[in-house]
Formats: sequence, C-alpha cells, structure tokens
Amino acid sequence: MAQVLKETVRRDILESAKEELLIKGIKETSMRDIAKGAKMTVGNLYRYFSSKEDIIFTIIRRPLVMLNSAIEDLTNARVSFTKEVLTIGKSDEDIRAILREIANLLAEIYARYPQEMQILMRDTSSNERFKDWLTGLIAVLLKENSNIIFSSDDVRDTYAYAMAMSVFAGIKECFLDDKEKTRELLVDYLVSFVGLLKVEGN
Repeated sequence: MAQVLKETVRRDILESAKEELLIKGIKETSMRDIAKGAKMTVGNLYRYFSSKEDIIFTIIRRPLVMLNSAIEDLTNARVSFTKEVLTIGKSDEDIRAILREIANLLAEIYARYPQEMQILMRDTSSNERFKDWLTGLIAVLLKENSNIIFSSDDVRDTYAYAMAMSVFAGIKECFLDDKEKTRELLVDYLVSFVGLLKVEGN
C-alpha cells in the first residue's frame, strides 16, 4: 500500500511539474511552484526528486529512450544518442528511408507524449547535448555523403553546426495538434535535409 501511495505522489509531482513548465517555462518554474501544484511541502518534494533537473529528466526520459532505441535499430547501432557517431555507411536512399521512419516515430511519440516532447524541446541542458550530438552526426554525413567541398574541417564543422541548429528549430515547428499534419511535415522536412548535403560547392 505504501508503494502505491508513493507512486501516486510521484505521478502528482510530475503532473504538476509538466503544467508549471509548460505555463512558466523551465527557467521560471521553481521547486516551490511544483510542490504547490502537487499539494505538498517543498521538503516533502525533495524526498522524491533531488532537483528540478531530476524532475525534467524523468519527464522527458521515456520519449528520449523510445527515439534512441528506434534510431539504434534503424542504423544497426551505428547511430545512438549514447555514443559518438564515427561512421554511418548508408546510401542517400537508405538515409532518406531512415529519416522517414524517424519522422513517423517522432510524430507518434509527440501524439502519445505531447507535453513531454514540448518540455524536451525547451530544456536547455538536453537541447545542448542533442544539438552537439546532431552536429557530430551531420559532420559525419557531410564527410560520407556530401558533394560539398570544404576548405577545412573547421569550415565543415561550422556548416554542420549551422545545419544542426536549423534542423532542431525546424523539428519544433512541425509539432502541431493535428497528428497527421505533424507526420507529413516531419517526413517532408527531415527527408528534404538530405538534399542540403548535395549542394555543389566551389
């Protein structure tokens, strides 16, 4: 019975946190706000979560794990959030097919976990790690699949970083209330990204 009560309290905390984070934003939400929404003292809240960051990670963990697992499956574990991407070894058509699958999965995850995905896209700490990872992934794609000739590795990495920022910002704009429209936008957006690798350079 005590364990059931504990799980109920944790669920109340997470629901309060999601509401506060979506209304006030991550920076402005405090542990006191979350405790108030969960109808408990701040001291009691700390018995369940050590920090606001701990709460945020708990909220966004499930969609992140689902997405990472799918990416590992689609790329035979060559691409994963948990390791540096060294090689992809896929043709353009294979990459397009993988991106279609990822877009469909993102739409599915967003349909199941809309609040969690919105919080994930707002979380600066997670975003920076994801953008760094995405920059590395794009740099590998530029090496393996691009027609663009770069004057140096630094220039290529800067281009990869700019593309990563653009991809991340674009994904956020694709999330709509309409599940099917979200899916269509994500597929079109992510697959079109492959074309950016083929711009002829000087």
